[in-house]
Amino acid sequence: MPSLASNKAALPSANMQLVKDDSAGSAIYSFYDSVLQDLCQSDKVQVRQVVTPAQFLELSRARSRLYGQRKVYYKTLFGNAVDDTVCLDEYDPRSYVFAFYYDGEIIGTQRITPFPHESGEFISHEQLVRFSGPNYENECVELSRLIVDKHSPVKNVVNGLAMTGASLVALEGGYKTFITYVKPRLAPKFDSFVFDQDGIFFQIKARGDHYYALYKGDLMPSVTPFFGLQSCPADLKDIDDLIRYTLAARTARQSLAG
Repeated sequence: MPSLASNKAALPSANMQLVKDDSAGSAIYSFYDSVLQDLCQSDKVQVRQVVTPAQFLELSRARSRLYGQRKVYYKTLFGNAVDDTVCLDEYDPRSYVFAFYYDGEIIGTQRITPFPHESGEFISHEQLVRFSGPNYENECVELSRLIVDKHSPVKNVVNGLAMTGASLVALEGGYKTFITYVKPRLAPKFDSFVFDQDGIFFQIKARGDHYYALYKGDLMPSVTPFFGLQSCPADLKDIDDLIRYTLAARTARQSLAG
């Protein structure tokens, strides 16, 4: 998969920014920060969408560092090059990319991509439609490029990335379902994501002879437990609803604890 040119003028700038740079956007991120800090038991954490060229450059450097902790896998994705943008590819500019920050440093990232998906390079479109449903092209996103610092100072980085990215993409982007692929032995680690049927097994020859498994699930039902909700409310339609339900559940828990 080709990386982007190293010319910094060619660095991507997201055209699908989900949270605006205004007072309403600040309120949304303040809400997410409060949930994330409870989840991670730290006031030094936050998740943000990567949107500007400078942020994408920071993302590339973070990917280089984090994937570099897994050197063999790093080489299968990005080769041996070390320029500033080698850890970006053609999917990044048209994806929702999220970074998990601890004390201002990126310690985890995840990419959420609308159709067409990276897995479509390895699995036929017909098979993906049968697997994901008739609205696959319009309603389904692909979760990929999940990487977390091996020496993360906090727990729940994966869950923090998932709850923020998936809920924003669902409620602000209008998507309903997701697909994601992992090595089969790792699938049990992602049971909280509500994979809802057996996966499609396939190979990526450039990465070796092992198999991957592609799974699917529903975006909001997969992440609402991280907001302290027992289930996904049927009338949860936007961020305001999510905030209202989350705060009500938090108040109820505090009342019981008191």
